[in-house]
Amino acid sequence: MRAAPDELDALWGKAEVLRRRRDYRESELILNKILRRKPYHASSLLSLSYIRLKENNFKEALRLVNRALAASRKDNDKENQALAYVMLGTINGQRCSNTGIFLKVRYGWVSRLFLKAERLAPDLPEVHLALGTFIFLRRRSWGQARIKPSGN
Repeated sequence: MRAAPDELDALWGKAEVLRRRRDYRESELILNKILRRKPYHASSLLSLSYIRLKENNFKEALRLVNRALAASRKDNDKENQALAYVMLGTINGQRCSNTGIFLKVRYGWVSRLFLKAERLAPDLPEVHLALGTFIFLRRRSWGQARIKPSGN
């Protein structure tokens, strides 16, 4: 029996509410159920990617985002493409922070991912939140980098 797209979207909505409540285990069970029915359900792939990012499993998070990006390009789904670029920026920004790559290099290429998301879906609130957060944290990091020790 084939599931109707509306049914999968309703299931994804339930999984997303659970994910936002940080009930990752229950959310993941539902997301995996959706992905068994439709392996390239972009929204589910992105939600699962977020869970993997929270586990610091960058490799798997990137794999899932790339699958979501491919699916959303195929369906010409600009919103999920934009959300995929937001996740790519978030994942790569966090990876760079953990590895200590030089600040200007890190923020130069990561910022392009957020800006691409903004071009794809300029009215999507999540994109503006991610871009604003990125800019805020970048300024904060650069400001901290310029602070000189007091010598105490």
